[in-house]
Amino acid sequence: MPWCDACDRFWTVDAVAGQDDCPNCGTILARPASDEHPAAPWHFKLLMVAVLAYLGWRAIQLLAWLVGRL
Repeated sequence: MPWCDACDRFWTVDAVAGQDDCPNCGTILARPASDEHPAAPWHFKLLMVAVLAYLGWRAIQLLAWLVGRL
């Protein structure tokens, strides 16, 4: 939500209608920084599990190949 420091007031997005200034006093609106990080989607987590499983299996195959070459 846009915030006006001069008016000490939050404005709705519909009230400012894409403008960067306060409808009441005309100063530039400050938009609060969002500290929230969106969670990773489930399919990204599934992909990471699959990649780790694949790389783990390839590491086991590498060790087996190295033992066979010695």
